[in-house]
Amino acid sequence: MKLPLTLTRYQAVAWMSFILLIIWSIPHTIALRYSLMSASLLCCLSVASVRQALWTQLRHSRTLWLYLLLSLWLLIQVPTVALHPGETLEELRGQWLKSSLALLLGMAVMYLGRHQASSGRAQVLNGVFVALGCAVLIQALDYLWAWGVYGESPFNSTGVFNGKVQVSYLANLFLSLCMAEAFSRLTGGGRYFQVPSLLLAGWALLAAAVTFFSGARNGLIGLVLLCMSTGLLVLYYAPASIRRSHRMGGFVALLLLAGTLTGLHLKTDSRWARFVESTAYSFHTDTVLSWLDAKRYPYPILSDGQPLDDSAYERTAWIIVGMKLSAEHPLGMGFTRKAYSNAVMEKYGVAVRHSHSGLVEYTLGMGWPGMALWGAFLLAVFAQGLRRLLKHHDTLALTSMFLVTGFAGRMVIENITRDHMMEMFMFLIGLVLAALMRDRQPTPGTP
Repeated sequence: MKLPLTLTRYQAVAWMSFILLIIWSIPHTIALRYSLMSASLLCCLSVASVRQALWTQLRHSRTLWLYLLLSLWLLIQVPTVALHPGETLEELRGQWLKSSLALLLGMAVMYLGRHQASSGRAQVLNGVFVALGCAVLIQALDYLWAWGVYGESPFNSTGVFNGKVQVSYLANLFLSLCMAEAFSRLTGGGRYFQVPSLLLAGWALLAAAVTFFSGARNGLIGLVLLCMSTGLLVLYYAPASIRRSHRMGGFVALLLLAGTLTGLHLKTDSRWARFVESTAYSFHTDTVLSWLDAKRYPYPILSDGQPLDDSAYERTAWIIVGMKLSAEHPLGMGFTRKAYSNAVMEKYGVAVRHSHSGLVEYTLGMGWPGMALWGAFLLAVFAQGLRRLLKHHDTLALTSMFLVTGFAGRMVIENITRDHMMEMFMFLIGLVLAALMRDRQPTPGTP
């Protein structure tokens, strides 16, 4: 009599997780988001086998111990090195704790799925894929509607998700799942997502189009790197049973996709023409102070008389300044989204915005010990995916690797280590950690 009850719980959690993944990046859904997270976690933890699996993973997973050590370090910072202890405690509660609960929820959802006779890792990951795909489709339809109503290209617009960073990150994340599944099917790793190959290809192209129309240059860079890395895997790591001509064809197709979108972006976004010279000014942080206060220190004029690309200049300068400031605070200043702002205020007495770089905010907040633990945590997840790739060549392996590399690369140039984007990332990390965990007492029907 217990099995139907458990299945009912799983179905409820599956639907709540599905809705959560769609609305996670949509503005003004905070209350709904946390209601879904809380209800899903309570449903999962009400199942004894899930609690036991979570406890087993905690005891045996070095990856989770790295995360716990990092959390302990962030708490130690509060009474020792935090510049504003009260602010740090509030940020730990509002940011780190919620992200940690998202990590726990991801593991719990996966274990609940793995303990179902009619489910398993593949079905849980398939639900994640469809949910993220629906979110991308909603954004694409919003672009199409805007094009039809206003009669002009929606390039460089944000649409439903109200932010270029959110749109491009979501589209890149979904595209990485498409690439992982395509590689798995090509190399004999099997199917995790229950969609026809033609639909998979169409959905991938839709995600690439959404990335392009978002106008986010960093999103385009992520797309190009994803295409190149997947192409190289197809070319050099696909089984020998696959003809070299087929492997070369896949590699060329991915390069053409990346090249076409890059060419269109270069032609559509005029900022690229000023990118190199604008960035060159970023390295003169002591003499060119526009990064500190553009009103007091106006932006330089480029050699051709054009205005400087302020986005390229400021983002690069903020990273350089942030790394210099971290050398003055190697143990960190306390975990907070305003670590860069606090550091600049302390040294220069000028109120500035955040650095637009998760790397800078984390390095200044966590300090070098914290960043070492954070890097070790990400590397441990990547290593687990790599070990599986060497044995199985499947979607789960590449999903783990792409998830980590995509986030780690993006956090250097975007401030994605906060709010809903961090929560979504940690939820997905929890899913793959639980999926990669080998059964110590195999459950019948678990794939």
